[in-house]
Amino acid sequence: MKNLLNLSMLFILVSATIFISSCEKETTKPPPTATFTFTGDNNPAPCAVTFLNSSTNATSYSWNFGDGTPLATEQHPQHIYAAGGTYIVQLTATGKGGSSSVAKNVIIQHPVPVADFTFSGDNNPVPCTVTFTNYSTNATSYIWNFGDGGSSTEKNPQHTYTTGGTFYVQLTAISPGGNSTITKTVVILNPATSTNVTFNNKVYTNIYITINGNTQTITPGNSVTFYSLPGSSASYSAYTYGATTTGTQIGLELNWNNTISLPGGSISFNLIFPDTYFFLYMTNEGAHDLTPLYVNYGLSQQSQDNILIPNDNIKYRIGYYYAYTSTIVRAYYQDSPNSYTYWCNLNFPWTNNQSVSLVNTYKKSPGTDEGRSFVSNPQLPMPAGNQILHSKKHENAIDVPCK
Repeated sequence: MKNLLNLSMLFILVSATIFISSCEKETTKPPPTATFTFTGDNNPAPCAVTFLNSSTNATSYSWNFGDGTPLATEQHPQHIYAAGGTYIVQLTATGKGGSSSVAKNVIIQHPVPVADFTFSGDNNPVPCTVTFTNYSTNATSYIWNFGDGGSSTEKNPQHTYTTGGTFYVQLTAISPGGNSTITKTVVILNPATSTNVTFNNKVYTNIYITINGNTQTITPGNSVTFYSLPGSSASYSAYTYGATTTGTQIGLELNWNNTISLPGGSISFNLIFPDTYFFLYMTNEGAHDLTPLYVNYGLSQQSQDNILIPNDNIKYRIGYYYAYTSTIVRAYYQDSPNSYTYWCNLNFPWTNNQSVSLVNTYKKSPGTDEGRSFVSNPQLPMPAGNQILHSKKHENAIDVPCK
């Protein structure tokens, strides 16, 4: 019994000794020491900083990078700072001996801004509103100078120009990292003008004239006006010719195709033809109706018109023809197709808008002889004002005998 008691006490003593020894061993664990270094700082954002953890007696780590991003637990993390500034980075190292924290300042430079912009709505007449779209980067504020004394601090402004011209628009982008400026050219047109254009018919037949799809008829000696033509110039086309009572063309068609300047206000033009042409009138006082009619008979530019000129003593408008020194006009008798009357040596005045009046007075019976009549050839004065010539040229004629 005594031996059993001694054995129990021995067990208690040994257990106590082991417990005391164990407690003494746990309390001797060294506390951790948190420390770190870093590289890659002091550069413009976005900036990647690498952290080197040199903590001791630690088994886990918690990193706070100071920019509001989630904590990191890697031993040696890398972190990208999106913006410039000074950040307090804290490392907490934890081990069996406790925990330790250390904080250091990491400086990230602010990025340098780059100014850029586009615009739309320019190249129109005043008043002209232009929209500016800002494509600057790394900027926190902006200053616009629109080149006409106007300015703005909006990011994407609109500006209305009230005068035409070329304007140099300047944008300055600003940030803590510095300033950046860019200049671009904006063109604004002067106010749109309109012009009233009047055309005067100085020839002998109707002129049909078209501008911008609008066709008007100008009777001889009269005018038409095209109102409020826009722009700085306009192209027009016009034509005229002699015609029968049913509208059949007689002689040549004269054409005008020109571009005119539009200065604003009102301008006027006379439509005329040059001395390479003439207009023909005919009066038949003879004994026979005349048909057909040949003008420039025997020349390379001979015209044949199958018209009837009755012997009614009425002066008829005939048509336009080429003018030559050797021009011959021949008209046959309707009732005697092998007989004719003719005119030569017409003595043109060689002026713009010239005309010739031919009168047939030959009263012999058909078949007795060829007829001959006389020429009434007035020289018309030229009208004042802007003259627009029908400018088509023709080849030189070959002289033929007058008969």
